[in-house]
Amino acid sequence: MKKNPDKDSLINFLSKISLFKKADKTVLSHLADKIVFTTYSANETIINKGDVGNTMYLIFSGQSKVHDGEHQVAILKEGDFF
Repeated sequence: MKKNPDKDSLINFLSKISLFKKADKTVLSHLADKIVFTTYSANETIINKGDVGNTMYLIFSGQSKVHDGEHQVAILKEGDFF
């Protein structure tokens, strides 16, 4: 089982994401406190088109393929979000 990163590492990670680049450290610290880590297996579905969204996903490591039906439309990597 992988150990989750410490808070300073999370703040550093968040500061590099385009959406949060201008946020001050206090805001990033609050966001870091809210992060829940989830690990997905290869080829495991995270969400499906049409699902109601109530969560923001950040790619901390690895990558995720985005499909529309049988067509791959993107590959998300570290620092990407949806």
